[in-house]
Amino acid sequence: MAEIIVLEGQSLFDLAIQKGGSIEAVFGFAVDNNISVTDDLPPGIGLLPPAMKIKQIVQYYSTHSIQPGTAVTGDINSGSIFSEEFPIEFP
Repeated sequence: MAEIIVLEGQSLFDLAIQKGGSIEAVFGFAVDNNISVTDDLPPGIGLLPPAMKIKQIVQYYSTHSIQPGTAVTGDINSGSIFSEEFPIEFP
């Protein structure tokens, strides 16, 4: 079974959709790789692929070279959204 290499900005949820075909695959990924669903994934690490897959969705991502990367990076308190500055106040 080939490992899945994590790319920059990818979360476990991104990989669950891309490689498992469903958000539920996040739990299988977490258990099989002994990590938490909320862990930050460093780029370049290898993970075991999910055992259960929805093949049609996985094939779609593969055919269209879709590699989602929605992990938050950088300073979330910066207030920068789409190059516009907005004041942000956190308690």
